[in-house]
Amino acid sequence: MKKRTAFGVAIVVILALALGALGGYLAAQSTTNQSTTAQVTQLSDGKPHIVSASTLTHLAPIIGIAYWAGERPDSKIALTVTESTIYVRYLRPTAAADSAKPTLTVATYRNIDGFGSLTAQSTASHAQSGAVIAVKATDPLSTYFAFPSSTFEVEVYSPMSGESTKLVNNGSVTPITAR
Repeated sequence: MKKRTAFGVAIVVILALALGALGGYLAAQSTTNQSTTAQVTQLSDGKPHIVSASTLTHLAPIIGIAYWAGERPDSKIALTVTESTIYVRYLRPTAAADSAKPTLTVATYRNIDGFGSLTAQSTASHAQSGAVIAVKATDPLSTYFAFPSSTFEVEVYSPMSGESTKLVNNGSVTPITAR
């Protein structure tokens, strides 16, 4: 009987330790989620903020659908979040977050029928992915794309002629996803 009691006590102790560890993990996750939510709230002020690629991908589940051109050598990321648009700008390492200098920018315009509006453009073409892609004659440095049934449109702007189209066509512009 003593062996059974000792065994029962050991199981109770192991269960208590496991539950304590689980509770600690869940508390840490809750704190992390609260911290991330607070960070997004701070970033949603419509002003540009310098963020690392790691921070950007960490925020992805909270900021919602947004596109970027991935990590770029010799540049830093300025993130601007407004109610309807997310801008990811690629700045020179010495530039301020609010630099007005034209630079590679990926803008995700949310809550719009981007597919419908781009399909109506005479310059629109369709990609194998099903996306419609357009370069407007009035805005040749930007390439726009959207997918059927989506509620967003993406604009890729580059001050270098042809770069925005190249980045869209070669698949460099992708959704920001959590790592």
